[in-house]
Amino acid sequence: MPLGTLRQCILYPDLQGVDDENITSLIKAVHLEHLLPFLEEVHDYQNRLSLGEQQRINFARVLLHQPKWLFMDEPISQLHHNASIHLLELLSKQLPESGIFIVSHQEVAGFEKFLFHQNSAN
Repeated sequence: MPLGTLRQCILYPDLQGVDDENITSLIKAVHLEHLLPFLEEVHDYQNRLSLGEQQRINFARVLLHQPKWLFMDEPISQLHHNASIHLLELLSKQLPESGIFIVSHQEVAGFEKFLFHQNSAN
């Protein structure tokens, strides 16, 4: 999380050309509505937000920038199951043409539709 406003954290690294409506929509899509009042407040969000909130902000960044390829390491490790499913479904709907590679140690129940390969060795 870069130091600055919450808006800057969400828009990082490209801080240009995104209007309030799009930012609000992104925040709502990743279920961080409670943070809307802080968009223009400067804080050390890495220490102010929970790890789960930080992971949700990372999903908002991905949805904003819409990369062709996405490599994520433990992107849902701090989220509960339903939130994880929601965010993975959101990625698959919003980025249908993107290649998405996720490494995770999460339990598989409910995630089967997102799997390409599962290593079941313990």
